[in-house]
Amino acid sequence: MIQNFQLLAKSKPWYARRTVPEWIYNQDHCKLFGIRPLERIVAVLELGEDDPFSQSAPSAPPLLNLTHL
Repeated sequence: MIQNFQLLAKSKPWYARRTVPEWIYNQDHCKLFGIRPLERIVAVLELGEDDPFSQSAPSAPPLLNLTHL
């Protein structure tokens, strides 16, 4: 599902970056997002309208923090 969304974003003028932050291994932190004991977060998608690291964009939009789809 993550890869499919990244492919969709690549075909549009959207920015999507997959990250694996350290906090996903902390079960107490994951409980804040409603993750159950036998569930795991595998990655975090950072979404925006354009690549914030692109030199062509003078001011990149802030990233959208989605916790549930």
